[in-house]
Amino acid sequence: GGGPKGVDRSPFVNVDTTTVAGIQRAKDLGFADAGLADAVVTPFIYEANDLFTPTAKGRLFTVFRHPIDRAISLFYYLQVADWEPTYDPELKNWSIKEYAQSDRIENNWLTRQLSNTLAGELHDEDLYLAM
Repeated sequence: GGGPKGVDRSPFVNVDTTTVAGIQRAKDLGFADAGLADAVVTPFIYEANDLFTPTAKGRLFTVFRHPIDRAISLFYYLQVADWEPTYDPELKNWSIKEYAQSDRIENNWLTRQLSNTLAGELHDEDLYLAM
């Protein structure tokens, strides 16, 4: 990251960009304009956009898992993850087919994340925004 030349400093910045409140705190502290970090890691891409300014612009890069691989993995995880608030012991006895045909399966998770339409019905506009 940036910062004064010749000054020893930690490679970490004390902000939490894994929560919306943490992103707001970072914004309030002038995070982007301070030039202390080269990257921000967050699941909140829309909220993180507010961190940046015309003089400290951000760029987005991301890695996505294939949606079907992600759904299958989530199913097997939820069958055993008794520490999760969404854990349902009934899933232990379900087949992947039963899960896929149920209302428990995620509904277009990637489109929802990229369009910031986390609930409700999706429309063509949401798909275009996600693309």
